[in-house]
Amino acid sequence: MHTTRHRIVATILAAAVLTSFLGIAQAGGASIRLRVTYNPIPFNAPTILMHRQVLQERMDALGVEVEWVSGLLKGSLMTESMAAGELDIASVMGGTSAVVSYAGGRDIVLVAGYSRAPQGFGIAVRPDSPIQEVADLKGKTVVGPVGTEVHYLLARALEEAGLSLKDVELRNDLVPNAISYVMSGSADAALVVEPAMSAYEHQGKIRVLRTGEGLMPGATFVAVRGSFLREHPDVVLEYLRAQIEAVEQVRRMGAEIHPLAAEELDMPLPVIERVAQKYTFDVDLGPQAISDLQRIADFLHDQGLIRRAVDVREMIDPALLEAVRGEGR
Repeated sequence: MHTTRHRIVATILAAAVLTSFLGIAQAGGASIRLRVTYNPIPFNAPTILMHRQVLQERMDALGVEVEWVSGLLKGSLMTESMAAGELDIASVMGGTSAVVSYAGGRDIVLVAGYSRAPQGFGIAVRPDSPIQEVADLKGKTVVGPVGTEVHYLLARALEEAGLSLKDVELRNDLVPNAISYVMSGSADAALVVEPAMSAYEHQGKIRVLRTGEGLMPGATFVAVRGSFLREHPDVVLEYLRAQIEAVEQVRRMGAEIHPLAAEELDMPLPVIERVAQKYTFDVDLGPQAISDLQRIADFLHDQGLIRRAVDVREMIDPALLEAVRGEGR
């Protein structure tokens, strides 16, 4: 396991028991600033609730000031900010971004899961396209971001159809550009993600050929700057409590969260409703989550997108999450 776990595991139970004491002590001195990404897109409902009240309310007891950092939508931007000491926690980070960053030597640790949305990733064509199934993509041009979850989806979908990435011409570009190419007829298919996928599908501008259902986890995680985790395990512990509280609140609210998300994201409610049904929120970091992430890491290495093979167990530390879950037993 990652050496971080060995460094902090001895302090986990003490942090869990003494959190309230630490909060009183810190409240009387200089406060800690916790910098967290605020990324509500495409439907990060727990983050919306944490941003509105849940996280700061919990951090008040520790004398911690929460600073929400917006604009870091790409995993690479998050990890670069962490490396520069400008960001402490990435509230939502895709599995591929985490693996690529770790393989590149970034000191990040995954401390919890966030969401799973295999249907939130897809391969799309024009509504009038003669392409009816993935097998029809043989010899065709596909556009999308290489080295991402949706790239992994394409590989798995082609494999399911008896093909491989060698059977298509894959052009590397951003999702919005990929959709534009397909709509203009400059490409045959686009690799798409939410919320663009539901928005354009709702407008009748694309047809989704295959989603990631049954092919990929579509998982996101909570990533922490390694040095911050080692210095402030009690703060990360409280962050995880806040996240679990927010996830439970989302489940209780059900469809009531949709108008709130629509307002926050400035998107039509029908689109939000389409996106929301594809997402489940779970902090789990169990064997299945680890196995799924390992397959993604192996894919990235096989494709030459990371230089060294990664054992994902080295970048995951579930100790704090286990401590939080143990409190309710």
